[in-house]
Amino acid sequence: VVLMLCTAVCSVSLTLRMSDIQEMMLDSSVINSITTKDQIKVMPYLLLLPHVCIVKEGETYRIQNPEGQDIRVLLRRLASRLTITWENVSKNTGYVLKQVMLQSIPANYRLLRHPEDKATYPSLLDQYSTLQVPDVEESGSYTCWIPSVLRGESPNATSLYYRTKANAPKGSVYVTLVSQDPVNIKKKLSYRVYLGGSSSHDFNLYDNTNYVYGIKMSHSELPVDDKRITIVNPIGIFCWFQKAVRR
Repeated sequence: VVLMLCTAVCSVSLTLRMSDIQEMMLDSSVINSITTKDQIKVMPYLLLLPHVCIVKEGETYRIQNPEGQDIRVLLRRLASRLTITWENVSKNTGYVLKQVMLQSIPANYRLLRHPEDKATYPSLLDQYSTLQVPDVEESGSYTCWIPSVLRGESPNATSLYYRTKANAPKGSVYVTLVSQDPVNIKKKLSYRVYLGGSSSHDFNLYDNTNYVYGIKMSHSELPVDDKRITIVNPIGIFCWFQKAVRR
């Protein structure tokens, strides 16, 4: 098996066993450091040739399949490009936005899936992290690279309203937005928005793909029936003690 990991400025070619490649990982910091257009040239791309023959013709080499045919080459970006925009209309909601987080994000990039990863990818046993968006305001946006996450489809998520924790496949990526009552800071609203494709059933984030999401919070009453929102309203807990009296 021939593996080539390359960027616009350099490349590394290795000849390894398939099982060795499936255990290789790429640290997230390599892709997370790409924040500008000029830095895109260091984006890693993976070229995997699992069934090839390398034939020498004179002083040059040619790659062909076992039948002697030339092999077409397709380079795919390992990362998904994610852009989130949000707006909290505080004059309607009565709450001030304080926190935005991307959750259930794989910690690292796996160069090649295992054969058993067809239904869901990556494994739920892999390491995951939470990305905290800095300097959150009432409206804003955040863009980042994340590893591909494939969780399939949910038949119960028949609309955006039903993209809830109960209906989402395990391990799906989601955004959490936390707003706070400006007077009683213990009162909060926690919004959970699951990411995926354009269909409400789709909870997949594919590599080599750009995703853009817009989130607006403008309700004028507490959304008590919306299962995507958790209402945090702590109340005092009172305990009564009865003194035993011997008679």
